[in-house]
Amino acid sequence: MIEVYDLPTPGSEPHGITLGPDGALWTALETDALARITTARTAG
Repeated sequence: MIEVYDLPTPGSEPHGITLGPDGALWTALETDALARITTARTAG
């Protein structure tokens, strides 16, 4: 299942994605920041 969420920072425009050593997905943002995406499912 794929779920789509709005990013909290307007204009962040993520570029590229990679799997980190912590098991999370990481992406670079146009706002000169990194974003961490967990792959664990949460209740709710």
